[in-house]
Amino acid sequence: MGFAAAKIWRVAIVAAVSVIPLQSAKAEPYIGFAIGQVFDQKLKNLSGDENVNYPNASLSTYPNTGGAPGSALFPGSKITNLSLKSTTSFGVRLGYFFEQLPNLGIEFGVTYSHPTIKRQFVKLTHPGFNDPVNGLGLGQDNFTEDQSSATTKLLVYSFNGLYRYQGFERFTPYIAGGPAIYSFKVSGTGHSGIVTDPAAIADPIGVDGPGVHATSSKLGWNLRAGAEYKIDTQWSFGLEYQYSHSPIRISNFRSISNAKGNYAAQTINAELVRHF
Repeated sequence: MGFAAAKIWRVAIVAAVSVIPLQSAKAEPYIGFAIGQVFDQKLKNLSGDENVNYPNASLSTYPNTGGAPGSALFPGSKITNLSLKSTTSFGVRLGYFFEQLPNLGIEFGVTYSHPTIKRQFVKLTHPGFNDPVNGLGLGQDNFTEDQSSATTKLLVYSFNGLYRYQGFERFTPYIAGGPAIYSFKVSGTGHSGIVTDPAAIADPIGVDGPGVHATSSKLGWNLRAGAEYKIDTQWSFGLEYQYSHSPIRISNFRSISNAKGNYAAQTINAELVRHF
């Protein structure tokens, strides 16, 4: 770095430090305990490598493909959205507002929930399914399975910025948002599901395979909007709406490997807050 550039950086750092409130240590810390109802949970934009010879290894062959190694695997197969059941979430939040910036704050939170992937019809789509030489020759590029449910444990670690408006006597509306780490642990049966369509490969029994045990930890984001009602000078009760979004990666989910997509959910939270 040249002398001129270094000087510019020093000036910028000094200018930035000079605008930080000298009394920032005199903050208004708080702790909040939240309980919420999570709804409209989905795994969206899903794709993965479908092994039509499940549960054999992905490099095995399928009778209708001419026996070419790896022909049973269809990379990039599209999967319809998966719906998750509504569930209850529990969380703890720690944050504070600076004395000289009373409307601005930062917050760290941890939330736990236990959603379930519903039993549902799942459509898998790939152009190769309809290839009579190297595919299954279905007469269509998709097939549908009736898949059993799976459980998910979800931990969310969020770091948010907040803005609040204190112009009312007892009500304090606010907005918040920021990055969050979404850690999923998915488990359940390895049953591939009952093929219901097309009739050419309909299977009323399905295929059993290894159980589903996979973890995905990805950086996503969340947005919140709500209001607190002051019970007294220290305690308040709050209600808020929250939207959550995160990428998700699952190494193995039944006949799908390397699955990827997005998790999205909405939550209504009730919160008890202690200000110090």
